[in-house]
This record gives sequence, structure tokens and C-alpha cells, in this order.
Amino acid sequence: MKFAVIGSGQTRKLLRTQLNKTFDSVNKDFYFHTWDHAHNPNWKKLQSFFPDATIQVERYEDKFDNYSQIRNIGNVDQLRYHFAQFYTVLKSFKLVNKEYDFYFRTRTDIGYSNDALEFFDPSHRNWEFFKRMTWHALKNTTSQETWRELVSDNENLLVNNEDIENKAINIKPIIWAGLRMHDPIHGVLFDDFSWTMNHKAFKLMQELDIDEIMKKAINLKKDKEMRVQSPLIWSAIIKELGIYLIDAPVTGRITRHKVIKQQMVAQYGDIS
Repeated sequence: MKFAVIGSGQTRKLLRTQLNKTFDSVNKDFYFHTWDHAHNPNWKKLQSFFPDATIQVERYEDKFDNYSQIRNIGNVDQLRYHFAQFYTVLKSFKLVNKEYDFYFRTRTDIGYSNDALEFFDPSHRNWEFFKRMTWHALKNTTSQETWRELVSDNENLLVNNEDIENKAINIKPIIWAGLRMHDPIHGVLFDDFSWTMNHKAFKLMQELDIDEIMKKAINLKKDKEMRVQSPLIWSAIIKELGIYLIDAPVTGRITRHKVIKQQMVAQYGDIS
């Protein structure tokens, strides 16, 4: 297995990051898009933590702040707080120039449990669970004709469970993420700070037009009077692309400092 580990946004908690250790023993490449900004003080140290990573650094003023013209957002700090995520995530995806088995969207402040990569290791029993879980999720909405095309015995799907499970991971574009709830009006709320993609899903995300997505995100949030948060906007984008969103067996968690150690800045959060 080969993994693309794709980080974006502010380099929060870089000094405590576990990304390099989490993926130390596997075949992987790191990619990062981040900001050259006073409230992102760790960006200059990023290459030292990930020596072989492909890293792109931008200033908000170079292009991003121009998106304020879409809906006349006068406060650029508010623009950055609500919408920079969409820009930096998609910019980080466009840095990837190889094909991988799985693609991890993450951040420097995301930590993973010790068994996280066992679900992507064909020699581990958790890989079997991961395949089976994915198949059982997909088969609820995918026609039987799709599955029958994958097996040699076209008459009995049950006999060919193992064959189907081996192919289920890549039969559809899939994102695995921690699912929180389904809002009856707005859609699925999920952990948008950490998700995993197969190649089909990643290519659809990578090929998105960033300007169009920025327009969509800003209009959706403004039209809903700013109540819709980023996971629901991503959910709408994913749905339009025809990507299947499946609950992940393991997902990342945000690293947080104790309150006394936080360096809170309005509209930028804890910049430590």
C-alpha cells in the first residue's frame, strides 16, 4: 500500500504533531499547503518536520482575499476564518502528482490512534473488517448488477462475498470519515478535518475548480445566514460529485492545548 498524506491550513500544534510518527513505517508521501501569515507562526518549521514533503506556501493577500468580492465580505479576517479551509484543502490536493492506494486529508494538529493504519494493512485482520464494512455500506444503495459484474459466479452473490469485498474498496468513489449526524435539511455532518479517500474519490476532488467551489461555499453559507458550517458545505460538494461518504472505522482527533497554554486570536483560533 502507498499513501498520500495531504495537510492544509494553518500549521497548528506543529511542535506536537504526530503525523510523521503515525505514518513513519508505511510507504507514503507528504503534501502541504499553508499560509505565510503572522498568525501562522510555525509554517517556516514545516519542512524540518517533514523533510521530503512537497510544500506550497501562499499569502492570503496574493489571491484568497479577492474572494471577498463574491458577496462583498468587508472583513477579510471573517473571510479567512469561514472559507480559507475550502481553498487550502483543494490547493493541497492539486500538489499530488502520483497515484496512491489511499489519500489522507489531514492537518498538523490531527492525531491518530495507534491502530489507525491497521485498517489499511492487507496482512492485518482489521483490513478484512474494513473491506466488509465498506461492502455492507455500499450494497444498500448499489444495484446487484454492479456486484454480479465483479464475481465469477453470476448466480450466487453470497458464495462470492470474499471476492466482492476485495473489490468493494475501489468500485465506487468513496470517502471514509467520522460521521456525526444527518441534518434533515442540510445533509450529513462529518469530521471534515480528517478523512480518507480512494483514488476515484480523490481524482474527483482534485479536479474541482477552486474558484467555483469558493463561490459555491460563500453563497451557500451567506444564503443560510452563516448558520451552515464547513462540514455541511463539504457534504453538499461531495454529494454533487457522486462520492459515497462512509463512516470510518477509525478517524483523526484534534490535538488541543490546555486553556492556559493556548494562544487564542480572534478569527484564527489557537495559533500555537
